[in-house]
Parts: sequence; structure tokens; C-alpha cells
Amino acid sequence: MHITNQNKTPLKSSMAMNELYTIVKDFFKQLQCDVAGEKILEIKKVPADFEKIYGKISPYKFSFEKQKEFTDEESDYVTHSHHLMNSISEYLRNKANVALIRLDIGNDLKKELASKLILHNHLVRIDKKITFDHIFKLTFETSMQYTNEHEKLLHTLYVHDNQVIDNFSIEDYPTMVGKKSDIDVTALREGKEVAKEKIKTLLNDRIKIISEKLKISLAKEIERISQHYDSLHNEVQREIDTHMRRIDELSKNTDDDPAIVGAKINRLHETISRLKEKIGQSEIAKEKEFHIREEKQKHSLNIGSRLLNKTIIYYPVFDLALFLENGKKVRQVSLQFNPLTHQIKNLLCEICSRDLSEAFICSSNHLVCAQCGSNCESCKSIRCEKCRTMHCSRCNREVCESCTQICSRCRKHFCKSHVRSDFLNKSIICFDCSLVCSLCKMSTEKLLFKKINGKDICPKCVGGMVMVRE
Repeated sequence: MHITNQNKTPLKSSMAMNELYTIVKDFFKQLQCDVAGEKILEIKKVPADFEKIYGKISPYKFSFEKQKEFTDEESDYVTHSHHLMNSISEYLRNKANVALIRLDIGNDLKKELASKLILHNHLVRIDKKITFDHIFKLTFETSMQYTNEHEKLLHTLYVHDNQVIDNFSIEDYPTMVGKKSDIDVTALREGKEVAKEKIKTLLNDRIKIISEKLKISLAKEIERISQHYDSLHNEVQREIDTHMRRIDELSKNTDDDPAIVGAKINRLHETISRLKEKIGQSEIAKEKEFHIREEKQKHSLNIGSRLLNKTIIYYPVFDLALFLENGKKVRQVSLQFNPLTHQIKNLLCEICSRDLSEAFICSSNHLVCAQCGSNCESCKSIRCEKCRTMHCSRCNREVCESCTQICSRCRKHFCKSHVRSDFLNKSIICFDCSLVCSLCKMSTEKLLFKKINGKDICPKCVGGMVMVRE
């Protein structure tokens, strides 16, 4: 926005009015005033030190559009030249240079995390460590002086990581008074230089308008000066011509005393010499050039900017340790969560290294994405290419490591569907190495069975003392 003391109020675009509205609203919000209204701002509980500068006791009502539907009889129509804007500028100059504001965000971590990250495993607990990130709110006053006019422009910029951000508004967040103990203010870089470069960009349109105005005005003044000195030059030349004609007349005069006539002619020649010397030595041209330089100086645009106020807006960033359970084991996963941007950092798939928005803990405790995980054909749990897998020697199904069973006799790998428990020693035994007793229905090594009446009978049911192979 800008404040100007021009006699003629320039036309303002709706964009400029919106900017003016935002600056005023934000200023009184920062003063902890009661601010209400949209088309017309109603301001209450204004600090006395601002009321003194403004020269009027609150409450205030401000409108920013001249149309009838956007104003009323009690409101002040605020333009860039309004006394309010000069008062805001003066107030900011007199205030402390640095203010601290903390954003009150990130209180419900589980809820906020769930909105950005889908976890397919049970979240046992969250451990957190808090650090702080910050945004600088910088308010600059830019003075623009030219001819007899003086404009003041106020710009408020937000700088994060040495970059100007345009999509941040402190009005969108709950805030609290900041504490110096939270952050080391002296170690923070404020990004003043990048903000100044941004202001140059913001001033471009206004500078073009003023420059065009000055160019037209200067051209008129140079034309006026040129016409004046051209007229003066012509006037001197006419005077010379008049004296020359008088000399010619006197030269033809034979009636008067020749001595007197000669004296007159000499005086006229002296006058002509002085006039020619004035033109010949370019005194008129030098004087003309002097006044043109003077006008160029008057029509130059002088710009100066200074920092009026700096606010450090800081907010928590969480370094989190998530403890996730896959049904068998608990795996710790580390990440960083920014509750302002809702960004998750340092959470990568251990297979493809992509950032994760959906995470799985596989059967072997690897952290994987949906593309890198697949279901075990036996237990249906998630497995990945890092997991150790086997093929069942009987059905050839691929199974995860936790589902793989090794026969205690043949030492081959099988899925759970194709092994049994040996009732004699509780070991795992495959279908090929075992039989099921026709009487008790229990399994053991087939070599220990006896065939009785065409049925396979285990050692226990036979009742004899049978050596059990270990």
C-alpha cells in the first residue's frame, strides 16, 4: 500500500484497496484491539499511545470503498493519503524494533499426523522432540520524492528461509505472546536484503506511473524554457537588426554634422557588438542549459526505504519417533512433522526411497510404501523384496520368512499348510516324512508306523516299545 499527500487522489484499483484493508486490519490485530467487520472495519479497545498519535479516541469505523454500499455516514473512508496511514507509520517507527509471536498450533499430533500419513500398522506410542522454525514479518517504509510531491509507501512482507512467501497470513492461526527463552533471536537471519529486492519489484508499477508523469511534465518544462530563450534570442536579434537599420539611415544623412553622425554610428556599433557578444558567447544558451538541468533535478525520483518494524513469528516443529506394531514386532520410525505446512520429512520407503504418505511395516520389520509391499501368499501379511522368502517344496507357493516351516527330518522348506507337529517330540514334520495314525489321528515320522490290517498305526497305539528317532 502507499500513503500520498498529493492534492489529487489517484484512482485506486480494488486490489490496492484490498491491500490497504489488509494492512489496517492486521495492524490493529497486532495491537490486540477488537477488530470486526468485513466491508467496514470496526475497531475497539485501541491503545492510548496510538490514540494520541491519531488524535482521536476509539472506537473507529473505516471503509475502503467509496461506493455507497461499502460505506456509511459514521465511517471514515480510508485512502492512501488518509491521516490514519501516516499515524500507523509514525506509531511503528516509535515502537520496539522486534516483537515475538508464537503460533499456537500442533496440539493434537495424532489427529494432524493422521490427516497427512496413512499408517497400516498399530501406533503404539509417539515420542516427540520440539524445535522451532520461524518467519520474519518485516514492515518497510518507502519514501518517494519528486517535484513538490512526497509519497510514503508501507509494505509488510513475510520471509521464511531467506525467501519472501506470499501465501501466509498470521490471521489464519491462533497466536500467543512469544518468549525470548524459546529461541535465540540473535542467531536468526532476518532476510532483510531479499525483502528489499521484493519491494523493488512491488514498486515497479508505481515507479513506471510516476516516471511517465515526470517525463511528460519535464518535456513541458523544457519546451517552456526553450520557447522562452528562443524568444529572448530572437528579441536580441531584432534589436541588432533595428540598430543596423539605424546605422544605415545615419550613413545616408548628409544634412547633419558629420562628427555628430559619426559619434551616433559608433555608439550604435558598440551596442551591436555587445548584443552580438551576448549571443556569440552563448550566454543565453548557457542560461537555458542551467534552467533545464535545474528542471531535470526537480523531476528526478528519489527513493529511500527503511525497516520500521520486525516481528519474529515462530512455531514448533516436531521430531517424532513413531512406534508401530506389525502384529509380531514393534518398529521405531523417525520423521519430522511441520504443523504449519503439514509437511512430513525424512520418512522414506526403504526399498524405493520415495517420500511416504502411506506406510507399511512388513513382516520382517521394513518400512515400505504400497508399491513396494505385497501380501504373503500364506499368512497375507505384508512383505517386501528385502524380506527373506522361500517356496513351499510341496505347493511351490512363495511365503515370507515367518511363515516358512522347515521339516525336522528332510530339512526342506514348506508353508504352514503342508507341515504337521510330531506328537512324540513336538517338532515340525512335513507331509512326505510323516503319517497320521488311523486310530488316534496324531502325526509322527512315517518310519515308526506299523501296518496292521491295512491301517497305519503309530507307536503309541501299537503299545510296543518303539525307538523314537531324534
